[in-house]
Parts: sequence; C-alpha cells; structure tokens
Amino acid sequence: MAAIGAQATLPAREVPVQPKSGRRVLEAVLVLAILGVLGFIGVRLLRYARHGAGSGPEDALAPDQEDRAATMPGRPHFIPDYVRDRGSVARTRSFTYSTNAHGMRDRERSRPKPPGTFRILVAGDCVCFGNGVADDEPWPALLEGLLAEHQAGRSFEVLNLCAPGIRPMEITWRLRDLGLGFQPDLVIFSPGSDSVFVAPHQGQDGDVRTTLTEAEYSREIGIYQQALGQAADLCARQGVPMVLVTPTFNSFGLPDIQRWVDALARVAEERGLPVLDTWTLFHQAEEREGLVVERAGAVQRLVSHAGEPRVLLEVPFEDRNAAPEIYAWLDAHPDVGPAYSIDENHPNARGHRLIAEQALALLLREGLLTARPRAAAPAGDPAAPPPPGGGPPR
Repeated sequence: MAAIGAQATLPAREVPVQPKSGRRVLEAVLVLAILGVLGFIGVRLLRYARHGAGSGPEDALAPDQEDRAATMPGRPHFIPDYVRDRGSVARTRSFTYSTNAHGMRDRERSRPKPPGTFRILVAGDCVCFGNGVADDEPWPALLEGLLAEHQAGRSFEVLNLCAPGIRPMEITWRLRDLGLGFQPDLVIFSPGSDSVFVAPHQGQDGDVRTTLTEAEYSREIGIYQQALGQAADLCARQGVPMVLVTPTFNSFGLPDIQRWVDALARVAEERGLPVLDTWTLFHQAEEREGLVVERAGAVQRLVSHAGEPRVLLEVPFEDRNAAPEIYAWLDAHPDVGPAYSIDENHPNARGHRLIAEQALALLLREGLLTARPRAAAPAGDPAAPPPPGGGPPR
C-alpha cells in the first residue's frame, strides 16, 4: 500500500490528432455547391422580379408572351458604354411586345396557309422584329396593312419571324426549322449586322469601340454570305422567291458597314435575288430632313437637315466612328436626334413606315406578289455547322 501523502502518477496517454477526413472534405464541397445553387436561384429570382419570366436573350421570344416589358438605349448611338454595361446608359427607351403561340412577334397564324392567301415570311434580326416600337409598328406589320390597301380584294399575310440579338446562321436555321413550315409564297431575309459586336474594346479616348481586326471582319463577312447562300438554297428547293434586306444603319453607324452591305449584295446579285437596300434608304432619308454625321477633310460635322441645313458641331476627325464629342453633345441635347432612327440602326415608327413603303414598291416592281407552284419540301436538309458565339443582345 502506498504511503499516505505520497504523490500518485498516472501513466501518460497519447491522443492522436486525426487529419481532416475525406468525409469532411466532401461535406465542405457539398456545402459550397448548395450555396452556389442557392445563389444562382437568387439571381434568377431577382432577374424575374425586375424583368419578368425569361429575361435572357435565349428566351426573348417565348410563346404566348403578352405585353412583355423591354428597354433599349434611347440615344442616337448604342456603342459607347452599352456593349459593356447596360446599366450605364442613362437614356433608355421602354416598349412592350407580345408573341404568338409560335414565338413570333405577331398575331396568331395557322401553320397551314389559309386558302387564297398570299403569305410573306420575314426572317431576320432586331430591326424587323421592331426593337423600340409597339407591336403594330414594325415594318412587317405595316407591310401587311399596305398590301391590303393597295391590293384590294386579295388576302395577304406578313409573318414576323424575327428576333433581337440573333446571328445570321441562327436566322437561316429558324427559316429552315420553323419558317418554311408556314408555306410562305415569298421570303424576305434580313441577316442584320450583329457580328460587328464581336470585339468590343476600350479606345484611347475612353470610348468603347467595336472595331474588328481585318481577319475577324473577313471571317464574319464569310459567315453572313454563307447564311444568305444557305437560306437562298432552302427557298429555291421549295420554289419560294427570296428578297434580301441590307443592314439598316444611318451615318452614325459602325465602321466598315458599307463593306458588309457590299458583300451581301454580291451574293444577292450572283443568285439573282432582289435587294431592299435600307442602308442607302436611311442615309438618303436623313440627308433630306434628318440628322447626319459628315466628314469634311480633317473634321467631322454634326449637321441637321430639319429645315435649312445647320452645322450643330464640328470636331477634328480622328476615328472611323463618329467622334465621342458628337455623342456627348447629343447626350446633352436629348431633343436632337435622327428623324427615322432611335439609334444608329434601329428605326423608330417613322423609319419602319419608310421601310414598309419601300418594300411594297420593290415587291410591285419585281412582280413578286404572284403565287408560284411550290416544290415538295426537301427531306433531310443537312444541318449547318454550330453557330459562332453570339454578340451582345440589342
């Protein structure tokens, strides 16, 4: 027996420190994944609260959307700031649109063509879709009304198979997969010019530019020519005439659009396609009574042709784009703007009326309002290659 008061010593006991187990690592990964999913859902809910269901460009034309709210820059130019940050544009233009059961900005249309009806299908981009104007103001809707006025006793339909921010090959595929199923007697093809937004970058003056390298520009022109060629082939195999619409830009437009227009016009000429040249149409209209940017030697001038021509501003010419000083002046004078456009290429209601009137004149002049026998739909049209990356929605 140990003596009373003697100190007893317990044997030392080692407690090993366990490294973090694989299970704990897995738990941490799962927690992070759950937080990520909850964050994504939160962002989508916030977007839904601000813009309504389907606010992304991929579902901009979901079927059966009524009075859908949309906004776009309300300034004569959309390049500076806009391609980088939509929220940085102080002046915006709000409008609403609706879609039918097929996702078209149009009234309901039956897939079989009604007997005795001459049906025109417009396949294209944001311009013919009608960005910035009401449902009854895009030029396809106006063209249907003009046809009813000028061709009394005949039944006409003009279907609007257009979408904002869509690329040229995607327009061709929509024509192939949806549009031709509506048995059109005529197709009007408007490939737009969204590919000029491929390479936004910051200029030395702090302004956002979208100038492409020569290699990029040539590649994009090739894609547009390919899309137009494939669309023309699709229509030819079904015996459907096709009309090309050139990109609609005024004198505030991006650099080298003229080359874009000329490249498309060459394909149309080779294939014998009539051309609705809205590029020239809008330049001439603004020069008659609107607002233009003119190059005069070493300077750029902002000139108003509303009444007697007046030079509103003159600045040194330093870039192929309109000078930033011109854009800044216009932002400071919201009451001054083009007569036919909302910005560089989106027509206002008056501009859409101008296009519709010119489209009617072209159709009458070319004798395109007579139905022709349709060929049987080709079986198994080859699928086109994957599309290039989309430009920013407009």
